Amino acid sequence: MTTYRIGPDVAWHRSDDDAAERIAVLDLAEIGAVPFVLEGSAAAIWIAVDEHGSEGADGVLTAVAERFGLEPAEVGGDVRAFLAELVERRLIESSAGSL
Repeated sequence: MTTYRIGPDVAWHRSDDDAAERIAVLDLAEIGAVPFVLEGSAAAIWIAVDEHGSEGADGVLTAVAERFGLEPAEVGGDVRAFLAELVERRLIESSAGSL
């Protein structure tokens, strides 16, 4: 199973505004990095990685689907694509564990 975690050199802040969830993410290892701002479903995916990344993509999918009252199959493609983008940006890390 592939698990996910926020990168060790990544700083992030979750807004306190309940009306619009917003998360600012910054890769501290990259000189001159620009903050990456996440809102809506992107913010929900980030929180799901933080809280359920050790459960793999299925754990993240389930958390995001529950957050929006949807079935995991309805959000699966989008969530997996965004997880891949976050890994590519080196904001989260993925690791394949042994069963």
